[in-house]
Amino acid sequence: MQDIASTASVILSAEGLCKLYGGNPAQALAMLQAGADRADIRRETGATVAVAGVSFDLSAGKILALLGRSNSGKSTLIRMVNRLVEPTGGTVFLNGRDMGAMTPADLVAVRRDTMAMTFGTAALMPNRSLLDNVAFGLEVAGLRRRDRRDRALAVLTRIGLAHVAAQLPHEVPFEVRLRIGLARTLIGDPSILLMDVPFAGVDPVLRQELEAEFLEWQRSHRATVLLSTQEPDEAVRLADHIAFMEAGRITQIGTPDEILESPANEHVRAAFQDIAASRRQRLRAAHLEELISHFERTAMEGLDTVDSSAGALDGTARQLTGIIDRTNEQASSTVVAAEQIASNVQSVSALADDTFRSLDEIRLRIDDSARIALSAVEQARKADESVHSLRESAQDIGNVVRIIDEITGQTNLLALNATIEAARAGEAGKGFAVVAQEVRQLASQTAKATQDVSFRIQAMQDATGNAALALQSITAVIEEISTISLAIARSMEAQAAASATIHASIDQAASGAGVVARNARHVTSGARDTESATRHVLTAAADLAGQTELLRRSIERLLDGIRAA
Repeated sequence: MQDIASTASVILSAEGLCKLYGGNPAQALAMLQAGADRADIRRETGATVAVAGVSFDLSAGKILALLGRSNSGKSTLIRMVNRLVEPTGGTVFLNGRDMGAMTPADLVAVRRDTMAMTFGTAALMPNRSLLDNVAFGLEVAGLRRRDRRDRALAVLTRIGLAHVAAQLPHEVPFEVRLRIGLARTLIGDPSILLMDVPFAGVDPVLRQELEAEFLEWQRSHRATVLLSTQEPDEAVRLADHIAFMEAGRITQIGTPDEILESPANEHVRAAFQDIAASRRQRLRAAHLEELISHFERTAMEGLDTVDSSAGALDGTARQLTGIIDRTNEQASSTVVAAEQIASNVQSVSALADDTFRSLDEIRLRIDDSARIALSAVEQARKADESVHSLRESAQDIGNVVRIIDEITGQTNLLALNATIEAARAGEAGKGFAVVAQEVRQLASQTAKATQDVSFRIQAMQDATGNAALALQSITAVIEEISTISLAIARSMEAQAAASATIHASIDQAASGAGVVARNARHVTSGARDTESATRHVLTAAADLAGQTELLRRSIERLLDGIRAA
């Protein structure tokens, strides 16, 4: 047994509890402490041993089940804990306090506030309603009638019995009375609960319901429970620890797993053999079920993976088909574009050839124009020389005219003098006058001729000036033509260089267009190959999906067979 003083979590404990009925209790107790069995003690002392030196520790919030057959001492032991039965020997400690040393008032306070008890029979008061039976503990505690009835009704509502609150115990079935008795015990929220075969005589279905309700309350309130039962399976389901009792003694105490795995003797083994076998079977079944579930999960995960892979493969193949279709369209468009580019390149090349021919013709015409311009320059130079000669001739003629003018003046003067002399001479001078007259006429004709020559010289000078101006204009035009011709020649040289570059670019474009066309044809061919491969992939994916479905059905049949087995 654990040391109570050093174990803070222990709330209830017993040390060497004994209960003897009849005979010589002192002698019987001495024989009991010496190790005598119940039969020898009864034969020697006439005393009946109900409980023989029982010790245990019960921690807060835990459930300890006292398991044994009838007359094993479990009910007597529970009643000694709250001193409904006074022990013959031994001690009960509540939170380290000796309950045997408590006064009656202290004991009543413990039973009212701390430690409650329920029995296998409901033990309801027949003259009170079910609501008042539930509220009885609160009435003993001094709670006002309205408050205790409200709390009792809340409990009945929680367990689904509010509709029978006003009925009397004999008006409801046994299982309802049993639940009312349990509700009466739990309404005060005791920290320690003593339960003497609480679910005896109840059918298995109702027992499981009551056990579930009890465990829910115990876990929510963290109550400490000491219960007795004759059902090993009930002890295993409810208790944290089990104390197996026989002949008033605890022969083994431990957790359910410890007792099932290592029974202390044949009686314990026999009591739990059905549970152990059932548990082993359940464990094997659970293990088998776990294996089946694991296999099923693994198989299904594998099938799901295969399905997912097949789906992904199918989706990828369809995407690839779409890409191939778009690639084919783009390749076809590229081929058409390349052919169009090649056609355009040919047109540009022909246009460039025509341009080069036109440039050659322009170059020839410019050369002819240049030669004509040079000839015109030469003729202009000669005309300039002629004009210069004409100017010199005009100057000479002007000099002659001036001389003629002088001669004419002198002739006129001479004629005038001759006339005067003829007048003076009379007849003798008539002949001279005639001569003078002729001279005068000749001078007049000469003057007219000179004037005509002057007019013609002036006209020739004007014409020569106009010719000089025209020659200057022609010279300026020829120079401008020469400048333009030079610029055109330079531009043609630049155009020739550019044309060469254009020719090279055209050649490169034509070559590139050919490469593009070839590549596009290769792409189209590759796309066709890929499309064929994709169709094979789609076929394989469909086959894989079919095989996966067959495998799934086979696994399901296998699992059904395993479950049936």
